[in-house]
Amino acid sequence: MTLEDSVRRHGGMVVRIARIFMGYSTNSLASDLGISHSQLSCIETGKRSISTLQRLYRSAKALGLSPDDFGTFALELDANDQGSDLADFYQQLNNQRLPEDAFDYARGDSIRIVRSLLGITQKSICERTSLSDIENMYRVASDNMLTMICSSLDVELDYLNAISVKSDSLNSEDNEKQRETFLRLHQRWKRY
Repeated sequence: MTLEDSVRRHGGMVVRIARIFMGYSTNSLASDLGISHSQLSCIETGKRSISTLQRLYRSAKALGLSPDDFGTFALELDANDQGSDLADFYQQLNNQRLPEDAFDYARGDSIRIVRSLLGITQKSICERTSLSDIENMYRVASDNMLTMICSSLDVELDYLNAISVKSDSLNSEDNEKQRETFLRLHQRWKRY
């Protein structure tokens, strides 16, 4: 079992154990995480995976736990002989390293940048929750989804891949308004 599989299978259990132990309701934790209570419920029951370390780390933070405290719950799952991958995941969480496929998640930021610069709403591209998850790097876009998004934005996939979150990624042909918008958005997303 890979680390990613382990997180998909057990990450929700860790969140549920911590939430119950700390005395938080599903609604209050979901509100702190910026998701609906039904999404949190799906994560906790394993119907929906915790797709990034960042989301699990935010869950720990919303519960008022340090990575060490959160790791205690993860290590308790070790007793079920399923914990070696989960313990590795905890190590990554503690070191705040991103998964190896972080580039796939980073495309979401590129999509958000291009969409914002062009003034296109999420809803006009696809179902809002799906695009929001991709842009927030909670979920990796499938090839078909990327093709549809690129078509809606009228850009090539290579363009999305080439965009970085640095101000020099906008070429000199872009007008000043786009440059200012990009810098403003970049400052807001940088703290994420």
